[in-house]
Amino acid sequence: MSLSSKQYTRVGPLSYADACRGAILTPATGEALALGKVVLANRSGSAIDVGIASQLPANLWQAGYIDASATPDYLGESALAKSTTANAFVNIFTTTTTDGFLVAARVPFNVISFANGNNCANCNIVSAYYNGSAMATLPTIADANYAAAPGTKFTSWAAPSDWAKGTTAAVATTLSDFYCVRFTATDAADGVDISDVRVYQMLEFYPQLASNAEIAEEFGGNEIQLPVAAKLVPYFGSASSSNMVWVDYRPLSRQV
Repeated sequence: MSLSSKQYTRVGPLSYADACRGAILTPATGEALALGKVVLANRSGSAIDVGIASQLPANLWQAGYIDASATPDYLGESALAKSTTANAFVNIFTTTTTDGFLVAARVPFNVISFANGNNCANCNIVSAYYNGSAMATLPTIADANYAAAPGTKFTSWAAPSDWAKGTTAAVATTLSDFYCVRFTATDAADGVDISDVRVYQMLEFYPQLASNAEIAEEFGGNEIQLPVAAKLVPYFGSASSSNMVWVDYRPLSRQV
């Protein structure tokens, strides 16, 4: 199909009040989204990172507890992590140091968001990924503030160049085909409950876009194609109802 014959539909401009949470486009069953152009407008009042992300379908990722007393540490509890029932994924951090949770996906991913039902006073959290031989510290772009008031929160990072599938045997023996990120407490954290975990793969990322500036990316013959069933979600480093987004897209059947 030539570029000239591609017919895109425009969505927006839309106000987007989240940082990275709700989808602005959801494909029909069995379809994927292809992006021809994306415009992101920062109206937050300060320079922030912006981007566009794909929310991974539930069948592409799993999650569970990291329990330091278990062997191996990982205890799968995907149903609790994905549940929209408030506080379903209970006590992800406890009074035991090095407890926490782990998210694993079939593809590299860059953002997780969740509903945080209660805050904690002692939540010093370390993020880690598997580099092929050991769990290594994951440099993050933004960290969820578990000590802040309850609400929607997110953590984001750039995918490390040496990120390998799997994890150490001490962490899990069932995740050899997954990219894993582990979040653990370095001190005795209070109990923290979350729910409705969502996982995203960053498609485009633009650091520190000035306030009242826009970034317009026209993909031309190299349109971005999302996985089947993946939703399209904007990323703004600071939530503001003044931030704007619009997208030119077309649906793709499974066969395209």
